[in-house]
Amino acid sequence: MPSCLDWCKDEFENGKEPVYRDEAGREYCVFHAPKGKKGMTLEEFNNRVFKRISYVINAELLPRSHQSEAVKQRAIGHRTFCNLSDTVFEGDISFSRYNKNNPIPDISFDRATFNGEAYFTDAKFSGKADFIGAEFRGKADFIRATFNGETYFIDAKFSGKTDFIGAEFRGKAYFIIAKFKGEANFYGVTFSREAYFTDAKFSEKANFDGAKFNEGARFCNKTDKIDKTFFKGADFRNFYAKEKVRLEGVNLKEVSFLDSDLRNIDFTNCEWQKQGGRDILYDEVLLFGEKGRGISQKLKLWRSSFKQRDIGEIKKVEILYRRLKQKYVDEHNWPEVSNWHYGEKEMLRKQTSWFELFFIEKKIFTLDFLNKIPKKLTYDLYWLSSGYGEMPVRAGITLGCLIFGISFFMYLSGFEPSPNAPAWVKDLKDYHKLFVHILNTLQYITFLKEPIFKPASLFGEYLVLFSRILIPIQTALFVLAIRNRFRR
Repeated sequence: MPSCLDWCKDEFENGKEPVYRDEAGREYCVFHAPKGKKGMTLEEFNNRVFKRISYVINAELLPRSHQSEAVKQRAIGHRTFCNLSDTVFEGDISFSRYNKNNPIPDISFDRATFNGEAYFTDAKFSGKADFIGAEFRGKADFIRATFNGETYFIDAKFSGKTDFIGAEFRGKAYFIIAKFKGEANFYGVTFSREAYFTDAKFSEKANFDGAKFNEGARFCNKTDKIDKTFFKGADFRNFYAKEKVRLEGVNLKEVSFLDSDLRNIDFTNCEWQKQGGRDILYDEVLLFGEKGRGISQKLKLWRSSFKQRDIGEIKKVEILYRRLKQKYVDEHNWPEVSNWHYGEKEMLRKQTSWFELFFIEKKIFTLDFLNKIPKKLTYDLYWLSSGYGEMPVRAGITLGCLIFGISFFMYLSGFEPSPNAPAWVKDLKDYHKLFVHILNTLQYITFLKEPIFKPASLFGEYLVLFSRILIPIQTALFVLAIRNRFRR
């Protein structure tokens, strides 16, 4: 008895013999026989495939009144449907002949096995294209292919390199639980309708550079919750999303978003690169390396500070951080705002290094140099004093050090007791005066008229001035950092 499907039963009509019988006695037609068991050459087999597709196309071109009953039967009840499900392709095959002048009709390659390279370069699918469960053991080439109907690559397996460069999906595209073992190239692809990559897996780099999603997409990892394996590495540069694109449960540690607008992407439970307890973009890692990854990485980061920086690339990463910050401002997600605000300011600070200013540019005392110094100094102090207003612990420690340091210098500069100072001040031992000077500093910054000690020198007067300027500023940064950390 034949072990093939209903769609190929005509291969056994009129006394035709099966091309292959297995050890269990199952009979197979030329389409479903294993590779090497078809009884014909590769060219002959490919021509049989093309003949079947063309038969359906020609049936569609004929007026309905002229379509014979045999044609209708062989089309399995659908005038434009070509069924090639479970077909075992002998080797390399090209469907490029089916272009805009001769498009492929509604077609099913469900569970088909492509043993060689499959070329759909410039092919046009006029309707639905089913590749559910299909297996591509060689290269899969869909460069500039056009899919006019819904396209299904559900549970498809791509063992070699896969190219969808410049392809256009005009209907919904389903890549659910698809597996790409080789490099997957979606460069410049246009998805006019929704695209679904739920539980897909990219074992090598996935390239979505210049891809356009006009009605949104989903890149969701709902099954692998342990290591969040989805992208081993991916390129979303120049990525365009007109509607929301959702990334959920995805590892983004090696995903680049350079030159993309991230405000239309929802990041849910994603895993980012970590640095200093904060999430950072992989694009920052590409520029500056990873911190805290051992001595070799630290030496690499140290050496990079002595090289002239690519300001253009750093500014691009700065824009990415700013767009992420704005996205979460609009969503009132303040913890995320704080995280990406820090990254934005880091990129501003790292655009110039002190070594570069003094030893690479060598334009000391020029107008450009004098303009850069205050800017560089401001960002360094802002980072050092409070982590750009996002680290209350750092801001608090800095405030404490500032109060103690100024008080210590007041103690060394020989401040004298004020005329109206309490009597017990005169009886203080020297080392006790240091602690009283801390109280005295607080009195100065609150503009108390009669502090305990008064300056006895010009240096002391400057210390009082510095205390009344620097400490209130640092206090404000400390309060700001607390607010940013706990705001809701």
